[in-house]
Amino acid sequence: MDDSLAFYLVPIFNAASVFGRTIPNKLADKTGPFNLLAPFSCVSGALMLCMMTVHSKGAVMLLAILSGFMSGALIGLPPLCLAVLTKDKSRLGTRIGMGYAIIALGVLISGPSGGAILSGNGNTSHWNTLWKFGGVPTCLSGLGYAAIRVSIYGPKLKIKA
Repeated sequence: MDDSLAFYLVPIFNAASVFGRTIPNKLADKTGPFNLLAPFSCVSGALMLCMMTVHSKGAVMLLAILSGFMSGALIGLPPLCLAVLTKDKSRLGTRIGMGYAIIALGVLISGPSGGAILSGNGNTSHWNTLWKFGGVPTCLSGLGYAAIRVSIYGPKLKIKA
């Protein structure tokens, strides 16, 4: 990939993330946040794993758009899940703060860990390992969200959860 395309990928990703933060939140009013967060997490992880296989500029740009949209949902939907789980709404701010404090630990650890993975000679295999390092846990988090949803609301898919 040439440097000129790499320069534009972050703004493309961030622009798509804006829509990913807003559209799924609107849909969650009708479907429930857990019904969206679980599949969005799995798809986001799968898109990270797909990055190992793309080589054309168009495919990289498409994955940047789709990944940005999906990652936006992963930022916008967790507070809605916590709001649904909180019966006493006066504690909602505390719960969201505690939830993001836990998320912060993963973010704090994953950046340096990803850098350590890439600290080799920068060849393709190190990048593939990095995509696996991000994609597999994201897919697993989607399965975790699905398990939480089923444990609280049951296995019926047509219920707002």
